[in-house]
Parts: sequence; C-alpha cells; structure tokens
Amino acid sequence: MTFQAAFLRLMPHSVIVNTWASHSTDGYGKPVYSTAAGSTYRARVVEKRERVIVSPTGQELVTSHVAWLATTVSINARAKFTFESSTYRILQVERYPDQDGLHHQKLYLGR
Repeated sequence: MTFQAAFLRLMPHSVIVNTWASHSTDGYGKPVYSTAAGSTYRARVVEKRERVIVSPTGQELVTSHVAWLATTVSINARAKFTFESSTYRILQVERYPDQDGLHHQKLYLGR
C-alpha cells in the first residue's frame, strides 16, 4: 500500500467547506458565503477541547474539534465548515507540505 493510500484510509469522514464571499450589508456585518453548494473533502474530524487560540482581536478561543483535510486547495479561516449537519467556525488553519507542495491541512474548529 502506498503512503497516499494509507493516508487516505485515515480520512473516513466527508465535510463541506463553503468559501467566504463578503460581509453582509444589513448593518450587522454577518458573513456571506458563496452561493455554490460548497466543496466536499475527505477528512478526519475529532472532538478536542483543549487548545486555546488567541484571535487577531485578542480574544481567547477554545477549540471544540480538530479536522485534517486531504486537499491541496488552500482553505481560508473565514470559510464555513460543515460536518454531519453541524456548522463550525474555522479558528485556525495549519498547512502541511510534502516534497511536491501543499499536502494536507489541519483545521481548529469552534462552535
């Protein structure tokens, strides 16, 4: 079994990521996502409530889940993440390369 095949066996879940388009103009600044159906990726999602992340505004955020995505498409932290009919905020994105460039990504998620 090749490394890539073994790696993908660790990704039993399917997730949907909708790209961020802009802030709404209704005066509340809520996020607006692309009207497309979103992109589906293979992933491994686990519940993990231990990491504290400091946001750009200085707010401390605690993760509820961590997800590893098998994709070379760069995921933006403003995107909407959906797993098993639940939506999560992407708090932080880590990108991991191999010898050919981007290989996979680790997302820290919050409710």
